[in-house]
Amino acid sequence: MDYLSGGRFEFGIGASWLAQEWAAAELDFATRGRRVDEAMAVCRRLWTESTVTHHGEFFSFDEVVFEPKPVQAGGPPILVGGESDAALRRVLEVGDRRRPMAQLRPLVTPPLFDAMSSWPRHTRTD
Repeated sequence: MDYLSGGRFEFGIGASWLAQEWAAAELDFATRGRRVDEAMAVCRRLWTESTVTHHGEFFSFDEVVFEPKPVQAGGPPILVGGESDAALRRVLEVGDRRRPMAQLRPLVTPPLFDAMSSWPRHTRTD
């Protein structure tokens, strides 16, 4: 999509809150956070590496070539949806921006704010 849009694509992802969505896909709702984290890491690798081999908890493949590569260096920006502390952690660790839900909630709860100072920061190099 990034290639087709001339570098205007933004990749949105969220773990979902509705268990029925995961049941319909015959996936364990309890694993959704770890599964999304791994998927985001796999996407970044596919967008930036010529050949990718990955054997993780949820995804496993050998020597995959993903072409065409995104136009944007490092791949399209990842917009992480959600209101949970886990969603905010994803923004800091792997994402580029937050895509909040329609409901209003404080962006950062006090316990999360304290914990954030020790979290690793993902920074784009482009």
